[in-house]
Amino acid sequence: MALSLDQRAHVRQVIGQLPLELTKLPSAPLFVCDQYEAGFGPVLVNLLCSNRNLRSPATAAKIIALLTEGLVYLAAATISGIGRGRVPLTPEAVAGFATALGFAAGDLTAITGIELPQPPWPDDPLAAEMAALL
Repeated sequence: MALSLDQRAHVRQVIGQLPLELTKLPSAPLFVCDQYEAGFGPVLVNLLCSNRNLRSPATAAKIIALLTEGLVYLAAATISGIGRGRVPLTPEAVAGFATALGFAAGDLTAITGIELPQPPWPDDPLAAEMAALL
């Protein structure tokens, strides 16, 4: 997030040159939660951990803290609990997931029905760009 606009453009160019598919299976199994059993929380955890190739709740927790610039801290155990339906989604968690996934926080609020934390959550364009790089 500290990179200049030119440096970010260079990173996007390098990413664009990477192969689109893995040539072999990943070494660690993907973190997958059953969204049919446990509700919308597992959908968010699957999107963040599996679809963003973060693979672990600990990495997801670090990304959320980084992209929200310290406004949201979720423990890996909390993210895992949300993924298994044992920990309810909170307004802060919804805001953190929205930021890390590159969604507008208001859109995710509309889908989940969980209001954003007060004061209103800022949609940071730089955080959205970093989420897109993930």
